[in-house]
Amino acid sequence: MSDFRRVRAARVGIGVFGLVLAGGLWPALGPAHAQSEDSVVILLNARNPTQTLAKGDLVKIFLGQTAFWHGVVPVKVLIRPDGSQAAKVFYEKVLSTTPQAFRKHWDELQLAGRGVSPRVFGSVEELSQAITQAPGSIGFALASEAWALNGNKGIKVINPS
Repeated sequence: MSDFRRVRAARVGIGVFGLVLAGGLWPALGPAHAQSEDSVVILLNARNPTQTLAKGDLVKIFLGQTAFWHGVVPVKVLIRPDGSQAAKVFYEKVLSTTPQAFRKHWDELQLAGRGVSPRVFGSVEELSQAITQAPGSIGFALASEAWALNGNKGIKVINPS
């Protein structure tokens, strides 16, 4: 896809999540354009072979219903604070729930001995560092935050499909 078509696609927007990253798009647009986007991206450890994740897959992963990547590597869910804009957008657009309902769900799983509540990271930098260090980890960020991770070789950024 040419740079012109990528920029045009980013301006038009594609679906709920929009075209967020397309090899080299962020350096051309920078954070000013990214902040106008109200979309989320999924952050994975770069060693994870997963290339796409549908909304249904993300719901299962973030609600603790999927325990392993490809039946081998344990899934480790990492999240942002409930009050963050990233969490609000993610819970509403991807999980179709509220941060409070998400927290309640994980509290119930933990009390029943069926899961461990996800770790919370205040900044996208802290989150990306944790994802880089754990092969099965997954998190989310706003598109306006993810442009800064473009050079982090330990992170794979994908769009929910």
